[in-house]
Amino acid sequence: MKKSKTPKKSKARNYVLIGIVLIIVIAIFSYAIYRPSNEIEISDFALTDLNGQTFKLSDFKGKVVILDFMATWCQPCLIETGNLIEIWNVYSDEVIIISIGADPSESEDQLREFKEGFPEATWIWAMDTENLAYDYKITTVPTLFLLDQDRKVVSKHEGIADNQILIDEIENLLAK
Repeated sequence: MKKSKTPKKSKARNYVLIGIVLIIVIAIFSYAIYRPSNEIEISDFALTDLNGQTFKLSDFKGKVVILDFMATWCQPCLIETGNLIEIWNVYSDEVIIISIGADPSESEDQLREFKEGFPEATWIWAMDTENLAYDYKITTVPTLFLLDQDRKVVSKHEGIADNQILIDEIENLLAK
């Protein structure tokens, strides 16, 4: 009696099928974790700015909004703030910028001192007292969210955002 063996072609086909299934599973898992930024929901929130004024994200409906999650110790955040000043100088009438101190170990005084290093940065500055960085899965600073006039995420930029890309995105939103 002969021992039956699985033909080599069947084994190869099984390995290919297993590989395809693994690729599909990894793709689904990756999509669930790293879903596109336009599927991130930014719910309404209320914060108090460095001037003691409480504001809500919903106050800015109809405006393009940049949410800038940053930290005062972050060297790229210094560069990003300089880039945001360029945006602000051109679009301050049409775009709301909100810089949010995302490091819970930092104080409001540290954020105020950081802001004072940029006298042209006259937009809204606030501490993240609502754990927004956690809610929006911020894993690096700076992280910028660009929101359209209906508060939907148009883009998410981790690290220093390319200013020309940001300007192009803003221009597209303002042209609507």
